[in-house]
Amino acid sequence: MMFSFSSVIKIPQKFRTQIISRMTSDETTKTLIKDWLIIQVGLFLFKQYGSSQCNLISQRMWLLSTLLRKMREKNTNAPNLSLLQCIDAEKFDTIVEAVHELCALESNQHSRPQMKARPSFGLRVGHQLRRCGELGRSIALNWQHDKAMLKKAESFLQVGNFEWPSAVSGPALSTPSKQKQNKPHLLPCTDDMIKLVQYLKTHMSELGEQLNDQVQSYHSWHELCELALARVIIVNKRRAVQVKCLK
Repeated sequence: MMFSFSSVIKIPQKFRTQIISRMTSDETTKTLIKDWLIIQVGLFLFKQYGSSQCNLISQRMWLLSTLLRKMREKNTNAPNLSLLQCIDAEKFDTIVEAVHELCALESNQHSRPQMKARPSFGLRVGHQLRRCGELGRSIALNWQHDKAMLKKAESFLQVGNFEWPSAVSGPALSTPSKQKQNKPHLLPCTDDMIKLVQYLKTHMSELGEQLNDQVQSYHSWHELCELALARVIIVNKRRAVQVKCLK
């Protein structure tokens, strides 16, 4: 029988002060505080990064807590479902469904599935679920010598390695590229471009005359250089990145 950690969660004071206390007090935070495995993931990251990555640690814990809350919604008969109980190959399909709902997966027969909301969530939570599986395996080997837990963790990792890329990572990675392809490229109005070029030419001529007739000043030279750079960028608009290489 798998060991229950629900009653033995101990949060070190340093971790509580630097990580937990800085998180927004909401239902997601309340959920993660009560979940043993999410706390262990946070402690693992805290040990790895220290207090220099407080935001990153909080975000990773928040991802897992958000997923756990969704899993509880989908498993109405288990309102106190723990993340450790989710590290099971039998629950993998439910986890994928939960991620699809959180990321608003959209699919049709004519195009590849894509995520309409938070595609990065699918990528990041996948990395953390893998870490949870590895932690579960480590716990089973080093702490509890629990063969049932070890079998579930290893099965979960094997299924995840095979199915997660096609079920979650693929749609998540393809979504930004599709959004970029479908984004319209708006060109500036011709009248606006004519006005801009005329302004640059006129002002550059005025500054040139001032520098010839008056005492040369740093401010005038600096303004003339900026106008000249803007003029070059407009002329070389298809390769603007090359302008910054000019010396």
